[in-house]
Amino acid sequence: EKIRSSFITVGVGRLHSLISFVEADYIDLFHDNRDVKKTHSELRLLAQGRLISQRELFFFGLFGGIALTLLLVIAFIWVIQGLDVDSKSPFALVFPTFRGPFLLIVLQWLFTWNVLGWSANHVNYKNVLRYNYHYSLPSELLKRAATFTAIFLILFLLYLLTDLNLGPLQR
Repeated sequence: EKIRSSFITVGVGRLHSLISFVEADYIDLFHDNRDVKKTHSELRLLAQGRLISQRELFFFGLFGGIALTLLLVIAFIWVIQGLDVDSKSPFALVFPTFRGPFLLIVLQWLFTWNVLGWSANHVNYKNVLRYNYHYSLPSELLKRAATFTAIFLILFLLYLLTDLNLGPLQR
């Protein structure tokens, strides 16, 4: 009898109407009405207190492991070959080409962590910075930064491998 007369059971209809009211206001204030399904999934993540889904977190961890492995391989090759960016070697001539993309990737990561910080502290950066509908979710920013980093690391590793002195294997 106590369960049937509890506030939640009695007010279920009122609770559902309140949830739909909040969803409608959220869509009107913060999103373009063209992609309602995406807006509902984002609202669900925000209501759960999550910025990144478990699937995205898994792939981000997988990327982190692969990126760390690539960085260790690059560092190993750098130390073994004794590469010097100040010498007259072909590596020293091409190395400045990799600095620009590296700085852009660092900027992308800083922007991503900035948005994650705003979102984690429940500050609506979209209103503060007066973004209309042109913004990215933290998970999308993480994917973008991870993709650019992976491409950069693979290209840098490939260049290092072509610059190696492989003896009889070198053409």
